[in-house]
Amino acid sequence: ILCSYRALLADWLITYAPQNPEEPLHLCFIASLHYADHVQYLLDILLQGSPNEKQQLLNGKEVTVLGKAIERCKEIEAAA
Repeated sequence: ILCSYRALLADWLITYAPQNPEEPLHLCFIASLHYADHVQYLLDILLQGSPNEKQQLLNGKEVTVLGKAIERCKEIEAAA
């Protein structure tokens, strides 16, 4: 799931980047800036974290909350 989020956010960063300084920022572009580092941090925990850190991540609601935020952006993207 986190790898999919990372790929989606990287795509949004390119697809919705403003083409000029006056252009308003697209919500998906803002989401990519906001969530990309956090998704990478969570992936780093899964790859290199202690067993306790991994267990906390898997038992926590952080990925679910992150997923809901990204899904809201995907809905806005589809509506546009």
